Amino acid sequence: MCNENDISIEHFVKPPQHASPLHGHPNAQVLVVLKGKLAIQTDKVFKWD
Repeated sequence: MCNENDISIEHFVKPPQHASPLHGHPNAQVLVVLKGKLAIQTDKVFKWD
């Protein structure tokens, strides 16, 4: 899938307006949105439709 040494693959279904607390992961994170919108907050805010 990608050229990372440490990656996990998981499937999540998040309800509308779901918000996770700001946190980090020791491994690479790849997100795929099949339906809806995704907003990711770091020191900047990015939005993809």
